[in-house]
Amino acid sequence: MSPRINFDDIACQYDHLNDIASGTAVLGPEAGDGIFNINGSILDTTTGLYLNIAPSTGPSYRGLTFDKTPTFTGWSLEGDTIITATTSTYGRQLNFLVCETSNSAIWSIYLQTGSDVPTGQTCSDYISLHLPCLC
Repeated sequence: MSPRINFDDIACQYDHLNDIASGTAVLGPEAGDGIFNINGSILDTTTGLYLNIAPSTGPSYRGLTFDKTPTFTGWSLEGDTIITATTSTYGRQLNFLVCETSNSAIWSIYLQTGSDVPTGQTCSDYISLHLPCLC
């Protein structure tokens, strides 16, 4: 069985990586989570879609999308933490930005490459994505 991907934070304990109809990656309830294979690319085996990094969304954050083909193949693991590999376009990045949406059960998620946040949104920064306990 492939691992699920989740994050934990004081405000949102153990939300899970999901795909919404538009192909945008979000964090939301466990009921909608995927099961993933991680091997350079991240494949949601329940949908057949790949987790990719969108073109520039903001000065230092990039949206995440689910697409039919892998356009970003620099995902890696550091222990149970999902990172972008040192050799990837983004270098070693392990921080993500999550922002509230109009649906209290769903959070927008971005790869964080600096300290900027979307204007007018309530966000938590320096969040890590990780696999459930590998103990």
